[in-house]
Amino acid sequence: MKGEAAHGSQPEQGVNAIQRLIEWLDPFAELEELVKGASHERLGSGSVSLNMLSGGTAPNVVPDRARVTLDFRTVPGIDHEAILDALRLRAPTASLRVLRDSVPVSTQEGSELVRAAAVAIRQVAGDEVKLWGLPYVTDGSAFSRCSNASIVVIGPGDERVAHTDERVAHTKDESVSISELVRAAELYQEVSRTYCGPVDADLILTAAS
Repeated sequence: MKGEAAHGSQPEQGVNAIQRLIEWLDPFAELEELVKGASHERLGSGSVSLNMLSGGTAPNVVPDRARVTLDFRTVPGIDHEAILDALRLRAPTASLRVLRDSVPVSTQEGSELVRAAAVAIRQVAGDEVKLWGLPYVTDGSAFSRCSNASIVVIGPGDERVAHTDERVAHTKDESVSISELVRAAELYQEVSRTYCGPVDADLILTAAS
């Protein structure tokens, strides 16, 4: 957001960019409404979070620049361009820049890949399969832009340590046990075998050479 600098003793001679930015953000509920227009059975509804706010150069200078970073999380059915258009209407003089545009991903529960993954999980881990949506970004978003293939997110580890509330994912010290990593490799192999069928070993060796 742009403003006009002035000395702090004469603020009326400037345009406070931080104040303009705050007015642009208020009411924040209107921004949240931009991602509440659609709901997904597993992903729920979208969200928006104000994660960074900066401005000003000195304590005695009216700021002529202010910046905010918003994190929009969307679900299928929400138009990203419509969000940007609505933001521009709120402040035509503001400069908007998209840092990352990741599309939401959804695969039908009855798809062949989902069924193959379920079979593999039961065979490798002996666990009952539970399907749910993930609120964070994975590589599946990038793959979905260049392919119409079904996408399943599956891997080792858990978001929390078993029987505790301690997070092990999305923290500064993320970790996964070696045993879980090995089991995940076995699972991927089984998914490939179930979904693609047996692979000719000679064909693999030929391609590798």
